[in-house]
Amino acid sequence: MSKVSAGSLQLQVPIAPEFAHVLSAEALQFVAQLEHEFGARRRELLAARSQRQLALRAGQ
Repeated sequence: MSKVSAGSLQLQVPIAPEFAHVLSAEALQFVAQLEHEFGARRRELLAARSQRQLALRAGQ
């Protein structure tokens, strides 16, 4: 298990050595910036999507 962090973003997942370069400090900082700016809205949209899916399954 590898732990990679940048600012408030932390990943604790297995990372194959050949992919470690993809998770550079700059890339993680970019993802952290996106989450900071759009995270709340992303969560709202995902919750609305879940509610729509439940309604569809209920035949509404």
